[in-house]
Amino acid sequence: MNPNIKKFNKKIFLIGLRATGKTSVGKLIAESLSIPFYDLDDCIVQKADKSIKDIVSEWGWSKFRELEQKELSYFLSIEKPVVVACGGGAVLHIDIWRSKKTEDDIVIWLDASIDEMAKRILEDSKTDQQRPTLINGLGLKEEIKKLKEQRLSLYEELADITINTDLLDLETVKKEILKRINI
Repeated sequence: MNPNIKKFNKKIFLIGLRATGKTSVGKLIAESLSIPFYDLDDCIVQKADKSIKDIVSEWGWSKFRELEQKELSYFLSIEKPVVVACGGGAVLHIDIWRSKKTEDDIVIWLDASIDEMAKRILEDSKTDQQRPTLINGLGLKEEIKKLKEQRLSLYEELADITINTDLLDLETVKKEILKRINI
């Protein structure tokens, strides 16, 4: 632990669409604060013993969202400091956020341009094996644009801090977050 960092006792939730850096940045923040890191999607995959793509293929999006809601509810309810990278659709559970998020919880929206997200998704080797299409019949950029439009008001409502990650490396995003949460 960095001796200059005081004991951190809050929960940090990273929200945003795919490929905005939630997992990568979340790990760096957790390491800097010496608190546990969790990826909501990884928790779902581990408990279901299936990839997200297989969960959706076999059980449908509604079942995935049900599992996601359960995990999100758990992390919003615990009383220990953690960093949680939420899946892009976790904001859809707005009632859970409204009822369980406390004033001490910090929600950070990592945003990026449509072009940058599309580029990152195409460069990510996990995309084909693990991540299903969210809106059938649309090209990647059109899908991202539509999802961003659909979820924008939810991201804006929940976010305590917003950072555009387009031109920033992971270390710079981490430093910006630590600065903005007064660490």
